[in-house]
Amino acid sequence: MSNSRDKKTNLALSILCDSIDGSEDNIEFPITLVVGGQLITGLIISEKNFYNLESNQALKPIYELIYKEKSEYFNTNGSFKNEDITDEEIDKIPDTLWQRFLYLKDARYMTGNTFVPSENNQGSAIQVRVSDIVAFNFGTFTTAKNDDDA
Repeated sequence: MSNSRDKKTNLALSILCDSIDGSEDNIEFPITLVVGGQLITGLIISEKNFYNLESNQALKPIYELIYKEKSEYFNTNGSFKNEDITDEEIDKIPDTLWQRFLYLKDARYMTGNTFVPSENNQGSAIQVRVSDIVAFNFGTFTTAKNDDDA
């Protein structure tokens, strides 16, 4: 295996991403990530839905080329297309296709005690390399103050 392959990927997040990408349903749910010391919160969605977002239409032709190349080696759930694949065949898969990504819509970066973009505006569509995620939880944060004094 190449030394430049993505070896530090969080397995649980990789399986989660493969499950979402391989599902016929439009799965989405809130998630918060820590990436490079930055807090990012949004709705996790499939790769296909990410590139179908209106804001990503310019990227769709690129996605279709990448998807075509990936589909030569992998099923949508992340498993190998060839169940009897050899180590030699695995070594021939381009390094770029081994990277795992997580896709968010309505995403926001937390900076200090505010979100960018603000909670009053539509969030961004963000692609995050799974190996760059150092922590995560299901759910999102808000900057709204608690009304409870207790």
